[in-house]
Amino acid sequence: MATRADYARWMTDGGLRVTYNEDWTDRVARTWEICKQRVQRSGVRHIAKVLDREQVDFIDGFDTLLNAYRSGAMQYGAIVAEKQA
Repeated sequence: MATRADYARWMTDGGLRVTYNEDWTDRVARTWEICKQRVQRSGVRHIAKVLDREQVDFIDGFDTLLNAYRSGAMQYGAIVAEKQA
């Protein structure tokens, strides 16, 4: 996986001008923490086990995503670039 800086550099190397490059990792990680808490409180995982195995796999992946964000192995952000005149 590439970093946000890699993507920005590729855009620049491709002739674009990066006008915005923001790290949203903390905010996104917090969203996954909330999702995990809601799943734990609601018991939805037990229902998902009966209805859809893919949903259980998705739910079980929350910790992996959180660990990736917390360790810095994965980032989430936004990059805006424009074509040079």
